[in-house]
Amino acid sequence: MGTSGAGRPGGGGQAAGGGPTGAGRRRRRDLRRELLSAAEAVFASSGYAASSVDDVIRAAGTSRASFYRYFASKDALFEELSRECFQEMREVVGGLAAVRSGARPPGGPGVPATAGEALEKLLGRYRELHERRRGVIRAWEERSGPAGSPTRQAGREALAALVVEAAGAFAGSPAERGPDVRPAVLFTAIERSAAYLTSRSSRLAAGRLDHTLAAMISRAYFGG
Repeated sequence: MGTSGAGRPGGGGQAAGGGPTGAGRRRRRDLRRELLSAAEAVFASSGYAASSVDDVIRAAGTSRASFYRYFASKDALFEELSRECFQEMREVVGGLAAVRSGARPPGGPGVPATAGEALEKLLGRYRELHERRRGVIRAWEERSGPAGSPTRQAGREALAALVVEAAGAFAGSPAERGPDVRPAVLFTAIERSAAYLTSRSSRLAAGRLDHTLAAMISRAYFGG
């Protein structure tokens, strides 16, 4: 994808009145999406701190002018990726409450017969998301940046919010004493297993671990 006429002032993709045509708007949406996808691939490969706007531009095959038409900075682009990733994670983690109530998790085909089967589907979805969004997750977990860096702060906030989302599985079931740490423990088990399975060092069969972990969670948390 080079810098075509649609990406230059006065280029193609404009209606007679000066506004973009439908085709022009689609090309702009496509270019924005390509920049986001290229950035995520670059962050996954090199890390956020070590990546530059120029790296993203090269990966997307576009120009600096095109990049800055859509994003004010690398941080601004990352914020959008971070929001997208969080929303996807929130949907999957929110499915824990559906498992407890016996309802079908959102996005899963068919109606799972048991809590264990429903959990196994959720674990598989979360692992797939972890793999597909590894550029954002690597940036959230990156240790090379300063303590107050926006990526590390975004990661802390997202993971804290996901623990709150996991707490939905225990609504109406308060802890017998003290703070209820079950949501944090549950989410940590799901998150760390996905992180390990998508790492290069893992030699475990993903489906086998999903099955085992789902059975453990079902017995420990859902009485299944």
